[in-house]
Amino acid sequence: MMRMLSLTDFAINYLDFWLVDLFTTYPDVNGKIYINLGDISEDVLKDGLLSAENTVPGTLTQTVWGNILPLSNLLSFTSHETINHNNLLDTLNNYFEYTIDIHKESFLYGMNYIVDYRNSNNNIILEDGHHAKSKFYHFRIPLSGFTAQTGTPSDTGHPKFIRIYLTGFSTPVNLRFINMFLSESVQEVIN
Repeated sequence: MMRMLSLTDFAINYLDFWLVDLFTTYPDVNGKIYINLGDISEDVLKDGLLSAENTVPGTLTQTVWGNILPLSNLLSFTSHETINHNNLLDTLNNYFEYTIDIHKESFLYGMNYIVDYRNSNNNIILEDGHHAKSKFYHFRIPLSGFTAQTGTPSDTGHPKFIRIYLTGFSTPVNLRFINMFLSESVQEVIN
């Protein structure tokens, strides 16, 4: 998932969100969540062409990824590579990366950016039909605590894009993020 961020004039210091406990549904799951904040290339398929998905018929262009419909052939479109809607293919990669380890041993208060958790009072229905209680984990990632960086990202506290992707999972998983937002200080995000 990649989205453009609309920010106010204040500098942000934290990325906050809640995540529904995926170990209730996937007890033995392991993997990683990567979050990128900054200038992120809109050329998702790395073909140097501004293209779109789910488009009207037209002249196709052959790329290493397959046949695409270049944006210049489009009259209307809903999903295309120009995320900030400037009709240019921005290819800069200058971002900070944050890594969250997904395994039971790392889902503890004070570890892995977890600052709080709540137990659900209601049962949820699992895919196999069984009922179980679940937890909600509160993550607060200090933007100064990045685990890697690509290029020369700006540390002004005004990232333009966010991208989230998963790796290392041996089975498909559904993650349920709740109330993801950027904040200026810890005091603003305490419930």
